[in-house]
Amino acid sequence: MKLAVTALGGVLISVWIFINALSGNGIDHAVLYHLQAGIKGAGAADFAVPILALGAGILAFTALALLPNLTQRPAWRYAGPAFFLAFIPSLLLNPLTRDVAKLLRQEGSTAVTADIASQYIRPSGGLANRKNLVILYAESYERTYLDESRFPGLSPELNRLRSEAVDFTQLESREGSTWTIAGIVSSLCGVPLSLSDDANGYSSIGNFMPGARCLSDHLKDQNYNLEFIGGASSDFAGKGRFLAAHGFSTIRDKEYFRGMGLGTNRFSPWGVHDDILLDTLWERFTALSENPTPFALVGLTLDTHHPSGHIPFACLDVNYEGLDQRRPMLDAIHCSDRLIANFVRRIKSSQYWKNTTVVVASDHLALPNDIADLLRDGHRTNLMLMFDKDLAARAIDKPATTLDSGATILDILRGGKELGFGRSQLSGGHETTSLARRTETGQDQLPAFMAFSKSLWMLGTVDDHLQLVNGSVHLGQQELTPPLAITSDGDGRITNLGTAGLRSTIPPQSGATTSTLYIDRCLAFGETSRPEDWCMWGYIDGQSRVVPQSTLQIGATIPALLRSADSALPANQLRNDFIIKRHFDASNTVVGEATDGKLFSQFQEGVLAYGPYEELCAGSYQLTLNGKASPAAGSWVDVVSDYGTYVFERFELKDNDAPQGGVIAAVPFVFPKKISLSEVRVGVTEQAIVRLDGYSLLPAYEPMLPGQRIDFSTAGNGDRYVSCGWSEPSNTGRTLHDATASLRFRLPEQIASPKLNLTLTSLADQRIQVFGNGKEITVLDVKAGEHHYALDAIGAEYAPDSRLVLTLSPEPGTCSLAAQCAMDLNRLDLMPATGAP
Repeated sequence: MKLAVTALGGVLISVWIFINALSGNGIDHAVLYHLQAGIKGAGAADFAVPILALGAGILAFTALALLPNLTQRPAWRYAGPAFFLAFIPSLLLNPLTRDVAKLLRQEGSTAVTADIASQYIRPSGGLANRKNLVILYAESYERTYLDESRFPGLSPELNRLRSEAVDFTQLESREGSTWTIAGIVSSLCGVPLSLSDDANGYSSIGNFMPGARCLSDHLKDQNYNLEFIGGASSDFAGKGRFLAAHGFSTIRDKEYFRGMGLGTNRFSPWGVHDDILLDTLWERFTALSENPTPFALVGLTLDTHHPSGHIPFACLDVNYEGLDQRRPMLDAIHCSDRLIANFVRRIKSSQYWKNTTVVVASDHLALPNDIADLLRDGHRTNLMLMFDKDLAARAIDKPATTLDSGATILDILRGGKELGFGRSQLSGGHETTSLARRTETGQDQLPAFMAFSKSLWMLGTVDDHLQLVNGSVHLGQQELTPPLAITSDGDGRITNLGTAGLRSTIPPQSGATTSTLYIDRCLAFGETSRPEDWCMWGYIDGQSRVVPQSTLQIGATIPALLRSADSALPANQLRNDFIIKRHFDASNTVVGEATDGKLFSQFQEGVLAYGPYEELCAGSYQLTLNGKASPAAGSWVDVVSDYGTYVFERFELKDNDAPQGGVIAAVPFVFPKKISLSEVRVGVTEQAIVRLDGYSLLPAYEPMLPGQRIDFSTAGNGDRYVSCGWSEPSNTGRTLHDATASLRFRLPEQIASPKLNLTLTSLADQRIQVFGNGKEITVLDVKAGEHHYALDAIGAEYAPDSRLVLTLSPEPGTCSLAAQCAMDLNRLDLMPATGAP
């Protein structure tokens, strides 16, 4: 026990060290954001060393936990108490514990007041100065690198350009602006980036902070054309979603440069090198400048990304020796200084300069890199240089934060001096105008700004209009991707989102204070006629109801939709015995390529598709793959569980060369017990040409013939007929171990009044409700011991092909002791057509 606890503590320390190596600040808001937003598009190869170190630490401490006792000597009688007395302070002093406690204090200590809300300014009105705008975010390029006393000769070109710019010398990063997307949001929108408390389902949220009014939104409304060019993937951390939601009509990223046919040596693990990026920015600048429409062109460099930076072709001659030491990041910074300065000079020497404002700014301070020891001591600030022929070059030394950047740019365009919580630093004399740096009140306002930022995600209320549009759920100002689990409070405000629909960890609730509804495949709610449609299930007026896809496509408020719907299965009979996958991205493949939601093989042997790691009930299933295989050439599909620990049957794909695609596999599977982390894998060979459009793993209904007996013991044939809620088979049958348990099969159509006979063994008397396809058939008075119980299935509402889901649900309170409520299903008989036993 003590070894296991020690090992757990070691694993937690290892995790914290790994996170701190990436964030530089332990577990902070940046870490929480990336945990929810995901890391798709990250340059993981740059962090191979900390990833390997984390893996080694976890393996070592896991081995420690599994160590047997090495001695048989009797233990010191006080060893246990002494261990836990030592363990408690070590837990309290653990940096992971400290960071989590700090975040909890921050999250729970601040409410949004009317005074704070009144300080948030949405820009309006015109621009008196309609110059073209170029903003270049320099990845992690802080102003500290221009300090000759600390980094002699590291940034000579930008230091020369400072004399031609407005140089903001005291621009800090505060919480909510210390990573790339947060730095962009804070500088363009004047708010720190903070996920809504309700945004547990962040990956399903389509509109990025729709309640925010950013500089880019205002410029778009002033008929500016907005373009973004960045070397990394726009998928990373939701950057592309932010840009698309806030005015940018064109977004060029790593995939754009991949399409240019550049060699792999023109890319780092994160994306295209900065020499290519800046040349592309220049080309777009000249092209846009020829057009009379004003524009804002925003770029983001990449090669100074931590931990060590990267060197592009244009800087192979760079050899920084100013500190008499060689470190890769110093060379990367020295290179970036040259490339960025050259880019600015090209604009300043062009015919378009008089109508252009250029801003060069760091997206955030440098995160842990290989010169972290040189940055550790001394004051650090962000870089922001503004170039405009009509602005007098000078240094502005007022304390400010990146929240003030957007307001300052707006002031240059003479469109106002306030944006969000930002205030222009071009006015106000020597006194700070920055709300986030004011100290005269003795109270830091940033926590209140963070709290306000959460409200800008606009998750809405149940009284907002909900409509299904092209597979997306539009709710108020938000666009959500189903499946969804949505919880609302007593005031109708949406308080929680789950991204897995019925499989989310949000339980069904219906009460005065909390209510839950699910938007999932209709099959989840027992609607088998169109199983792949989207339906909505919820409670209204004390009754569960299901809204079909056709009604969702028309739309209404949530209460109105539910009141217009038919009654539905109760919560304890909703089903998760299926997997339907109709859209893929890069995270779903190892050797394939994701395009337009489909997966394409790339003449490489390996796994084309894997996932989704979901729980499945026992029983019989049919797996159908759709796509194109020409040739399949030995490609295959299987189902595995527990990360491949258990492999079920494997089948070969069949050729299908129809241009529109078709079925490339239709194969049966039988799972004798509930499986966890179920995964559909599609493998391809080097010779195969395969396109995977989607797949469905749906419950199959085995036929049951007149006079047939199903034996649910280990020696029987019951695996194909069980579904959710049963234990593994034993010598006598299967035990009902959930609140409900189901069987599924297909009845013969020639029997007008099917009669079933259940053989059950119970430890105590109890009452069992029996449902057929969601409709109550009868209530059984089950007696202790083994007995037979006749069922008349005529009361069931049959699905197509006479499919029947038979559900058994013990009535609460009818069995006094839980230990005595165990009940085994032994056999099921379908009586002959004559009705004779």
